[in-house]
Amino acid sequence: MKKIISLLLAFVMIMALCPVVSFAEGDVEISFRVGESVLKINGEDTPVETPYVVGDGVTLVPVRVITEAFGAKVGWIEETETVTLEYPGVNIVLQIGNVVAEVNGRAENLLSAPELAGEGHTMVPLRFISENFGAEVSYDDATEAILVVKKGEQAEKTTVVGAVDSDFIGDSYFGWTMENPKDFTMADRSFEGSYTVFEYDSDNFFYISYDLVNEDYDFEREFSMHKNSLSNTTLVKADKNTEGKYKYAHFQAKTKEEFLNVRYFVTDKYIAEIVGSFSNDDAQKRDEFVRIMDTFSIGFDSAKAYDLSSSKDGKRLFEDKTAGVSFMIPDYFAQVTSESQTRFEFYSFKSADDKSDIAFQILSKSEVGSAKELAQTDYNHNKSLLNEELVEFGEITESEYNGQGAYEYSYSIKSNNEDTLCKDVFFEKDEYVYNISVKADLADSSSHIIDEVLNSFVINGADAEELGIIMRNVPDSEDVFKEKGDGWTIELPASYLEVSEDCYYDNVSGVMVLVSISKTDAKNYAEVKKSINSFIKERDMSDGSVVVEKVTDVSVGSQKYARIILKRDDDEGAVYTRIYSGYIKGKTVTFLVSVPELGYSEKTKTTIEKIISSLVIE
Repeated sequence: MKKIISLLLAFVMIMALCPVVSFAEGDVEISFRVGESVLKINGEDTPVETPYVVGDGVTLVPVRVITEAFGAKVGWIEETETVTLEYPGVNIVLQIGNVVAEVNGRAENLLSAPELAGEGHTMVPLRFISENFGAEVSYDDATEAILVVKKGEQAEKTTVVGAVDSDFIGDSYFGWTMENPKDFTMADRSFEGSYTVFEYDSDNFFYISYDLVNEDYDFEREFSMHKNSLSNTTLVKADKNTEGKYKYAHFQAKTKEEFLNVRYFVTDKYIAEIVGSFSNDDAQKRDEFVRIMDTFSIGFDSAKAYDLSSSKDGKRLFEDKTAGVSFMIPDYFAQVTSESQTRFEFYSFKSADDKSDIAFQILSKSEVGSAKELAQTDYNHNKSLLNEELVEFGEITESEYNGQGAYEYSYSIKSNNEDTLCKDVFFEKDEYVYNISVKADLADSSSHIIDEVLNSFVINGADAEELGIIMRNVPDSEDVFKEKGDGWTIELPASYLEVSEDCYYDNVSGVMVLVSISKTDAKNYAEVKKSINSFIKERDMSDGSVVVEKVTDVSVGSQKYARIILKRDDDEGAVYTRIYSGYIKGKTVTFLVSVPELGYSEKTKTTIEKIISSLVIE
């Protein structure tokens, strides 16, 4: 689901009116032997910094290989020695010396960390990046050569099945109808149908997007923002109508090369946006495309339109042939966009039910053990991670769904912001273990979701040749790495990533740690503690924060700190803030740590103080 209309418009404006990064097209092929400094990249001999092997057979290559072969865009952040790689559908963040990478916002463990070699050449793990870009990596024992191959991906275009001869198409669930764009292909459509792309060619396309109306949505403000975003183009239309059953806006803008057509409708429930970008090369064709796009109307006409919606009796069928599973999902659930073949996530977009979600993953038994073993591993992990005061766990038990034996456990979450029940179920078949987790918002009386999803779950068997080995990608809580600041170092768990200078975020628990170390006018610890007390007394608590633990002397490692704990409640859930201030080597040392209430477990508190105790000031 596209969350903010202005962001959608900005995206199209960037595509239509600004230079676009040129990604490689067609086949990608890299071949070389380790130790050679000349690689064949797409058939061309290319001299590069010599690749080498580290650790357990991990081949590191210069990042230049990735840019020249795949056409990926590479960024470098000098302060943190961080590499960013942008490729269609894949964004990777790597840090020199860090075994944890970020792929599309998620932490993933590397077998070996990126390195700086030679005259500052950035060396990155070839297999990890290539496979995330959709390529296959192989090794030829006979020639001792490494081969990376990715077949050119033609855009997977599908016509509107069954509607080719229909004059109109639409969606009965979201409620819209329009003339069938018969010369276009449906290049993309989300699982639930909130986002559909129609494409004539790379220069002529439009999409239809649906999103919920938020409580703070302001039509007039959005209209002004849309209009202002077009200031660098020739604006030819900016109409609006706030009378009637829904509000409506229509913008048209152009440059020398392209024509932009934007319409959006705001009903009491949805914001429907239709955005098109068309080439000016053929004015007659362009005008016809705009005309077809402008036939979009609110309301589904079942008498004349072919229905694109997959909703039936309040449900949608999710089926993945590679993973070999199928199950029914409530039709108000959307699928989270992911490149993964083995993990699928869904969330409720019904405003009254914003806590329910569904997650499925498949893993190799050779890597995680049996279904019973994985259930125990997962149970232990969640029980240590989640706040003991809010979460109540049941025991692991045997169960059966559709004649399929399983192991399962449940846990309930109760707080001022959440009343939910979650059930984790583990099946096994052939070489794989299948885990499906269903969480229901009890405040919305949605507990039936759990039974409906699980009772429809069917395992047909995975395509082992396609999937191969699948590991469980959960960072080892015992693995740590050193992070160097300005005159200091700390040790952080492998799941932490630097999000800004001296600020670190844990993808697992949601903990955020901000480190501040500076020279101070304070002459000793007592003065530092006094300043913390003064800060709290003078602090504006208008954000709803309350003190749950007054300033207290605590020993963390070999150092003394003044600690205070605050709590703030909001619609998304409570957040605890733990502030530690100390006086070390003539400097004021402050750790500001925020923790979501759900992750505020004893283990999390222990981990926080372990991070603080690892501080070394030069």
